[in-house]
Amino acid sequence: EEGFKCTLRALAYELQNQELSLEVHVKLRSKVCLRCQKCIRKRDLHEGNFAGLACQENHLFCSDNCLKRTILDMCNGDLLEARNSLCPKCYQQIPIEVIYTAFGGQEEFSKQLRKFEENREPMLICGICGESKKINLFLTLGCDHRFCRDCLVQMTEFYIAEGRVDEEEMVCPDCKHPIHQNILQGNLPEDTYNKFIEFRFRNWRPEDEDVLYFDCLTPDCPFRKILPLGMEKYTCDACKVEWCLSCMEKNHDDYGNCEDYAKWKLENEKGDAALAELAQQEGWMKCPKCDSMCEKIKGCKFMTCESQICKRKTYFCYLCGRELTQKFHYSHFYGKPFGEQCKGQKGEEDE
Repeated sequence: EEGFKCTLRALAYELQNQELSLEVHVKLRSKVCLRCQKCIRKRDLHEGNFAGLACQENHLFCSDNCLKRTILDMCNGDLLEARNSLCPKCYQQIPIEVIYTAFGGQEEFSKQLRKFEENREPMLICGICGESKKINLFLTLGCDHRFCRDCLVQMTEFYIAEGRVDEEEMVCPDCKHPIHQNILQGNLPEDTYNKFIEFRFRNWRPEDEDVLYFDCLTPDCPFRKILPLGMEKYTCDACKVEWCLSCMEKNHDDYGNCEDYAKWKLENEKGDAALAELAQQEGWMKCPKCDSMCEKIKGCKFMTCESQICKRKTYFCYLCGRELTQKFHYSHFYGKPFGEQCKGQKGEEDE
């Protein structure tokens, strides 16, 4: 190679002295990399040590790395546009399989694409925790303020647990604008959202003076309703108990008006207290189902209520008052049901 160069220099010198010109026709049998201009030798072509674009002109790159760097240059580093890359020489579409190969395969290309999308996603600082997070982790309130979803959910769950559910309390931390109910419904757990609805309805009172807010007083009954003003009685849709809407006591038609019923109830409560005192002295026990007072005359401690309500269908223990079924006739008691000890007295469950 060095001798060939010397020959060319000598020839050039002689041509220059003789003021002659020389026209040389050279036919190259090798290809040149479109990026680094490196010569791709014939042996490399035979062995496949190159990256071909499969275009009509059969343009080549010396390696997958050169092709990859060219693709990144053409799309300005935006991998979302890499699939639309063209041959830099003839501007034909580069097949997607060739692009995948340049990036190490389809799986590797997809991995780099996901990483690119993650890195290009905008970041915001949460006004609650103060941390910088990706924008897709934020919720936008009706006032256009944004907070990360985790912080907003924790904040609203805390408010609901404390019963702070009014529009003046469930508000944006920045501008105190009420948080829309749809945001709570779409992001809170179902049981937490239901608790929010329950608390808010309890706290709400109608502004219209022509309606009545009905909140059933039966223990554990969740039923509430807006009723027209002027109704005297209403039967709860859930527990079916009929209420007097004037005094919010159970229907007392058999005891007269609200005032008469109040007097009767006061006297009856005094009677109930006296009855309870007498029952304690005599060792009587109330039926856990109908509250009828029962006295054991004879037999074992496994009792059957004979009231008109239970009609011998309710069984209970005369020692602890726990309601039982027939299968616990013996197992509920220590020893035999004629004894003086049972599981209920020791807080044990029947199994």
